[in-house]
Amino acid sequence: MTGSRKLIVVVAVILAPAVWFFCTAASLPHVAVLTGLLLAASCFRRRPLPVTHRTLIYSSLLAILLTVLLDYVFPMSDDRFGFLSLLLQPEIVVPVLFYSAAISTFFRRDAITLGLAAAAALTGLTFCGDIQGGAYKIPASGEGKSVSILFLYFGLLYPGAILFSLLAVLGSIRWLEMPRGGSWRRRLLAPGAMVLVLLLVCGLYWGYRTWESELRQLESFLLRAGMRRASGWRQRAGVFVDSRVDLKQTLSPELQEDQSSIMIEAVGRTPPGYLRGRVYVAYADGEWTSLMEPSVALPFSESPGALAERIFRLDPEASGTERWDLFLSSRLRTFLLYHPGGATHFALIADRVNMSREGSLEITDFVRDGGCTVFGRRGEVASPYPDGSELSPYLRQVPEALRPTLQEVLYVNGIRHGMPDAEKFRRLLEFFRNSFQYSLDVKGEGDMDPVLYFLNRSRRGHCELFASAMVLLLRQAGVPARYVTGFICEEPHVSGRSYLARLGNAHAWVEAYDRDRREWVLLEPTPSIPAVQPRDYEMLRQYGEWGTLLARQLLAHLRRGRFASALLEVGTVLGDLGLAVLRCPFFYLVPGGLLGWWIWRYRKRRARILRYGPDPERRKLAAEYRKRLRRLRRSGVLPRRMEPTAGELLAILENLQLEPECREEWRRYLREYCRLRYRVETPADLRKKTS
Repeated sequence: MTGSRKLIVVVAVILAPAVWFFCTAASLPHVAVLTGLLLAASCFRRRPLPVTHRTLIYSSLLAILLTVLLDYVFPMSDDRFGFLSLLLQPEIVVPVLFYSAAISTFFRRDAITLGLAAAAALTGLTFCGDIQGGAYKIPASGEGKSVSILFLYFGLLYPGAILFSLLAVLGSIRWLEMPRGGSWRRRLLAPGAMVLVLLLVCGLYWGYRTWESELRQLESFLLRAGMRRASGWRQRAGVFVDSRVDLKQTLSPELQEDQSSIMIEAVGRTPPGYLRGRVYVAYADGEWTSLMEPSVALPFSESPGALAERIFRLDPEASGTERWDLFLSSRLRTFLLYHPGGATHFALIADRVNMSREGSLEITDFVRDGGCTVFGRRGEVASPYPDGSELSPYLRQVPEALRPTLQEVLYVNGIRHGMPDAEKFRRLLEFFRNSFQYSLDVKGEGDMDPVLYFLNRSRRGHCELFASAMVLLLRQAGVPARYVTGFICEEPHVSGRSYLARLGNAHAWVEAYDRDRREWVLLEPTPSIPAVQPRDYEMLRQYGEWGTLLARQLLAHLRRGRFASALLEVGTVLGDLGLAVLRCPFFYLVPGGLLGWWIWRYRKRRARILRYGPDPERRKLAAEYRKRLRRLRRSGVLPRRMEPTAGELLAILENLQLEPECREEWRRYLREYCRLRYRVETPADLRKKTS
């Protein structure tokens, strides 16, 4: 076996246990397949690749691209590994090391390749030591037999795999004959290191078994600390996402300062408008809560043109006239499916979409990178699901302590029970529009209900108070109503391709059931809301976010398996980018400036050629002569802007009081310059004649 084949076999043996452990635990078989293909391709290459900056950069980019692109097509579940996955991403780190070790065999550098293989194997096995066993369903027989073997004999397989990789690394040092010759101490280096590493591994394993409970407690503490840190944003934004809304809480200063952050981006021809999130029906003591009752799963079908996409339908017979691609910000930690009220069906990567009894849509196992495509009707339309008759006892519930005040407000506005529901809606909207003001600076009064204080005292408040007051007034008037929270998505992006919903666009509104027309109606009691203040350099930020959006759209197509759509998206992106460049005035200024600079340089070069000749050697002589003239001007021998010929310069220097050696040097230089500069033959021709 040749030395190159030897090296490939050694790398394969070192990586084998780590690759099997990782691919089995993470359910990513393509990592093992690609690693094997790279090693097999290295066997058929006779000459090694040269170690240059270009080959190293290209090989590193190849490993990274293979990892990132395939991770979007074959994602790993977040619950496969424990605490280490919070610090590092094993689905990215480990495959990059495996591919790098396999690619390094193309260079035939024994020491570097062996080091990469050892690092990849030990890193992969380190992650596999933190496997979450509860994340797997171990079948008794049939498919998944390798997973069963892994977890049934994990206590033997895992330390055995580590010992095997270490023995393979240390044994390969001797087999590849890396420490050649030397004294007896040098020859004993590899066996001594092998023994020390084996003793170290055995000692660590014994210590882990001895203090396993203490180490588990430490891991649990670190895991809780990491989860608290990771969920910090959820705690700040919980006023819009949680299963309850507390009207007594005021907005935190952090939330008020961060209102310009983008939460949802919708791509479509028209803005989606009101995006429904969570629906609440139960009110008590200033808090809205959801009913803790079983939800109903929406029917779904596999998408015909995608590998991993499912289509969930609210109404199997309805078809939407508009389409929006929604992308949630990573800071918006929620499992709610935000959608306009007129939505009919959804296309996304998820296991299930459940509808609660109130009308909220919740997603199970949602792949956020794949985005969500919503089909439906645009406009201020309430969701017709579920039917208003199903929740009539809950939708008319009003606390007894609020009934006198609510009835008085209805009486003042002339609202009676026999009046049509549409007329009740109109009179209440006029009441809030004419008698109340919008304000975020809201203060309560002791234990008084926030809605009572809002109606009787302050008459100033934010959208949550307006929506709460109108829902309770409608219920007092006999109209079923529900409290809805979400986002208003109507701000156009600077590119014209999408619409933005910022954190400051989080909103609450009312959905009331019109009993005369037997349909749900969206009502907006809040007066005109001031626009969210843009951030510094908002235009530049949006152009940067435009590039991020285009990348997210492309990766969403790859996640769903729509490869043809991804290619079309690339063409659309390039076309839009070209149109954006053509509209930009800098597109004409920059090329015009470059063209003017090129013309100026061309004319200068042309004048130099006409003056000194086309031969490069003569131009070099002329450049050296001009350089010497500049030195004489700086020293004061020649006046500024004077360019004498060689004869004139020699006459000037003869009249100066110079040292004899300096004068003789100038004479020799000028004679040689005139001989080479003004002869018919070029300096290159003269060298050919003399040679």
